[in-house]
Amino acid sequence: MLNPSQAAAGLPQLWRSGGASQPSGLAPVRPEQWRDAAERAGFSSRLIDAGLSTRPLRPLFKEQDGEILLVFAVPVPAGPGSARPFTIGYLSLLANEQHVLVGSHAAQAAMALVSEETAQAAGSGRQAAGLLRDGAHRFIEALREINAGVDGIEEHLRSAIVNRQIFDLLEHNKCLNQLFGALESNLKLLQRVQASTLLHQDARARLILDDAMVEMGQARAMAEIHNVNLSNLMDAYSAAVENNLSLVVQYLSIFVIVAAVPMGIAGIYGMNTPLPFQDEPYALPVLGLLSLLLAALMVAVFKARRIL
Repeated sequence: MLNPSQAAAGLPQLWRSGGASQPSGLAPVRPEQWRDAAERAGFSSRLIDAGLSTRPLRPLFKEQDGEILLVFAVPVPAGPGSARPFTIGYLSLLANEQHVLVGSHAAQAAMALVSEETAQAAGSGRQAAGLLRDGAHRFIEALREINAGVDGIEEHLRSAIVNRQIFDLLEHNKCLNQLFGALESNLKLLQRVQASTLLHQDARARLILDDAMVEMGQARAMAEIHNVNLSNLMDAYSAAVENNLSLVVQYLSIFVIVAAVPMGIAGIYGMNTPLPFQDEPYALPVLGLLSLLLAALMVAVFKARRIL
């Protein structure tokens, strides 16, 4: 969330809910009207200021007199120009018994995160818990997309092992690390939310929050497993690249050694000094045949020693 001058620049996008008495769901609120909307909804200025002054955005939970301020992480698509498939964004949420205000720097991604069930839920507690559950579900979807991307890179690596694919895997690994860290923070946040008096008043909200806890835990386990598997995959393909490089150097060395025999003989007979058979008409064919025989003998020796 931003202060009014920054909000006026259009960075965040916010939604509000009228609670059970207004079942129209989450509706857009203009960014510059965030503070005004929060004050009209009856939120305390202390929580509003705490949300506006969060720099940089990070997971946060505050509760005061039946009101909660919640800032939690969500995965946001990084866009076509980014090497990483996802980045971490943050949803900021203010909730009391009647109203829910939600803000995000990634407006479109945040609105896509909110499910229809959450948007139309009766009661601010259910909507707040539903947003957390939707965030957990989005993490699982993001992890599946990352895993599918890794499978595509791996398939390409089977036919062309080059450094670019290794760097692509590295970016996916960094993305998984980001998601894992965000999930760790969200889980700790959810543990604090479970003790919130706002959610204790609604059994359905507590059930939704329990679902969010389960899905967030599953997402964390998936991120950890995918991260370990991807690290092992990167190690395996890095070893394959190094092995291919060593084979190229080995073959090049053998070629230089084998080619040195005919080149040495040609160099000797190219000197301006008297040499045996230099005046014979068959000297060139004999020397050429001798060079080929010696080169073939060296190749046979390399093969016998399993060097080639």
